[in-house]
Amino acid sequence: MTYADQKASTPSSREDASPLISIVLPIYNVESYLPQCLDSLLVQTYRNLEIILVDDESPDRCGAICDEYAQKDSRIKVFHIPNSGVSAARNYGIDQTHGEWIGFTDPDDWTEPNMFETLLKTAQSEKADVVMCGYVLDYTTGPETVRQWGKKVMTGTHEIARAYFHEEYFKDYLWCKLFKSSFFDGGVRSPKGRTYEDAYFTDQLILKAHRVVGIPDCLYHYRRRKTSIVSFRTLKKELDFWQSKKERFDTLADVVPECRRQMMTMCADAVRRTWKIFANYSLEPEMKHFPGEISAFARKHFVEVLFGKYKPTLKFCMFMAMFNNRLSYRIVDKANKKWMKVLNKTEFHYEKMFD
Repeated sequence: MTYADQKASTPSSREDASPLISIVLPIYNVESYLPQCLDSLLVQTYRNLEIILVDDESPDRCGAICDEYAQKDSRIKVFHIPNSGVSAARNYGIDQTHGEWIGFTDPDDWTEPNMFETLLKTAQSEKADVVMCGYVLDYTTGPETVRQWGKKVMTGTHEIARAYFHEEYFKDYLWCKLFKSSFFDGGVRSPKGRTYEDAYFTDQLILKAHRVVGIPDCLYHYRRRKTSIVSFRTLKKELDFWQSKKERFDTLADVVPECRRQMMTMCADAVRRTWKIFANYSLEPEMKHFPGEISAFARKHFVEVLFGKYKPTLKFCMFMAMFNNRLSYRIVDKANKKWMKVLNKTEFHYEKMFD
């Protein structure tokens, strides 16, 4: 039975006034935060939920906490799998869903009580394939930052793509979105073993979604903490970042040529980030091909970047990347440190220099 057949044969996933919403949580090493997350889901004003908890062989008490909550509420389904990483755990969870709609929550975050009711009502009234809401960035060491906007309606590949590449409100994050389950037909899943996996879903959303709606309500709380996956950078993460931007360019540049410059900017910035980190890390055998791959990309597209509307910093990095050697790595790394000193900001806020 195919994934689509499974959906069609499930009585609770029929299209009616209160369709089933499946919420997928890949879980690993978050025992301090998991109860708050699950409590926020159990008090949702929309009751017809299927909450899929995938314990990725977490070394702490996450597995036991999942089982305890499943005893409290029959809407919770728990799956214990061998440790495979967040992407594989999320993919496994998607395969277990039966809902007409699918949402995602990170297990160290929490939701407002009306989140899924609001998203579903919007999807139904607007006949949307995907709905996304505003969110709050909750820093464990500082104040909250609110991300919200006016209501946005996007129809068709080109309009959705232009919104993503030009507007601040449209991000890759899965956790602030509600998807029609048919979006995942045909094997749309996270690339296994990679960070920045949300970017792949955005690429597919641009290709597959007919209508996307963004609402201003801040309904999701994203916890920024020092030990989270996205809070620090490693060689592997920077290479994953490169792959996500390169694959996006390969997938969408010809489909939405009006957004090509934005995609090339992302790729050029990924070149900068990988080249500077090559100066400080030794490559594992399975990573040896990346410098040559990135250098080939730089050589192929340098003329386009040189004569295009790109920042001088990115033109410089693309030029240096054509020379695949340690000297070029060190030059980019040294230049990048000077740029950061000039900006006096972290790399999370380098738009003025690199966008």
